[in-house]
Amino acid sequence: MDINERAKKIKLLLLDVDGVLTDGKLLIGSYGDQIKSFDIKDGLGVFLLRKSGIPSAILTARSSNVVKIRAKLIGIKKIYENHYKIKSLQDIKRRFRVNEEEICFMGDDVIDLPIFKRVGFAVAVPK
Repeated sequence: MDINERAKKIKLLLLDVDGVLTDGKLLIGSYGDQIKSFDIKDGLGVFLLRKSGIPSAILTARSSNVVKIRAKLIGIKKIYENHYKIKSLQDIKRRFRVNEEEICFMGDDVIDLPIFKRVGFAVAVPK
């Protein structure tokens, strides 16, 4: 199946955070507060997808209040925080009523490989 046919089947965008929605850097303040830099254009993309009927969710290995705040700002209602990301896949499919070939996952790291192998449309972002 070619890339266009696979893209037409997408019903959910699943996003990693560090290195995908951010530049991958994590700043930690002297009180343990975390600072991440998000790109405003990603928020617009999520908004436009939602308007076209395709929801987005976050699947990240790191738990972070900063991510929760950013997700709320761009209208992402569900965040899955699990270092073993593949363990969250069943719940994601059930909650969004999609099968694996209807999921687009964007990741950037070796720990994303198991998800890349399972979803219908995998995107590895450049560093």
